[in-house]
Amino acid sequence: MKTKSLLAIIVLIFLSGNLSAQKQKQLPNPKNIIVMIGDGMGFNHIRALNLYNGKKAQIWEEFPVRLALSHYPAKAGEFEKGVPASNYMATGYNPSLAWKDTAYLKRDYTESAASGTALGTGSKTYNNAIGLSVTHDTLENLTERAKAIGKSAGVVTSVPFSHATPAAFTAHNETRKNYSEIAAYMLFDSRCDVIMGCGDPSFDKNGKPVAGRWKYDSNVVDSLVWTELIAGSGKQTQFRVNESVETVQDINGDRKPDAWTLVRSRDEFQKLQRGKTPHRVLGVPMVGSTLQQGRSTKNGETKDSEPFVTPFIETVPTLKEMSLAAINVLDNNKNG
Repeated sequence: MKTKSLLAIIVLIFLSGNLSAQKQKQLPNPKNIIVMIGDGMGFNHIRALNLYNGKKAQIWEEFPVRLALSHYPAKAGEFEKGVPASNYMATGYNPSLAWKDTAYLKRDYTESAASGTALGTGSKTYNNAIGLSVTHDTLENLTERAKAIGKSAGVVTSVPFSHATPAAFTAHNETRKNYSEIAAYMLFDSRCDVIMGCGDPSFDKNGKPVAGRWKYDSNVVDSLVWTELIAGSGKQTQFRVNESVETVQDINGDRKPDAWTLVRSRDEFQKLQRGKTPHRVLGVPMVGSTLQQGRSTKNGETKDSEPFVTPFIETVPTLKEMSLAAINVLDNNKNG
């Protein structure tokens, strides 16, 4: 079953009524809010990690409040040809039934788009929906809310930046499968200060240049836009998308469109972790579909091998390096 675990939920705790009204009045409003999501991750995955490492607990488990968020879909099944596969409302999740019969988990299971939308907007929806309700109404997501109150906002991911989870926090689309449409929305319609994720169409899953036709066009914007992003890094504000011209958004309220500065090499990501930064950053590592997970196996590695038998791709930044670089850009905003 595909689940999501919200590891940093401080602001939601403050706003959810879990503290008494008296205590809420005494607490300052949080300046910085960081949400971390482990894809397909639940409490038992953390227990398994603890057993593997021989530790009693991970550092994030020291946080004094622990909540579980309900993010099963409102409607299950795949979304095809404009309608959900099922017309019935999902029945929810019953832990006792899940422990008694694993076949129970095969019914009404969620996926990244619906669960990401639940995390990013607080509303349940149908499977494959990106930031839309069951009736296709637009749902305000957390990055939109952050920008509305004057904060900076961004997303960082180890998969293509237009995939379901980062998309659910930044975009709106009837189905997660419209990767190019979602990428265009994130780049030209969102007001994010930072977007970082994979999907460089000129490199394969091992970080090697792709000969001939670019392989990952379906995961990012089309090849023309990608070429313009490279050539116009830091200065170009208008792009040709299909039959129209798209203009990037104003992210700081000065009524001027703010260009994306494109960051690609590991060295660029590492340098971005400290010191002065560009105003707005699009970070796309020089690799195809994932940072490391999709790389070709070597040294006889199988699914039963010890982790990391296959060496990492050294030219690709780590998720930690990307996250620190993103924070260094985002913290330019005095409002958080």
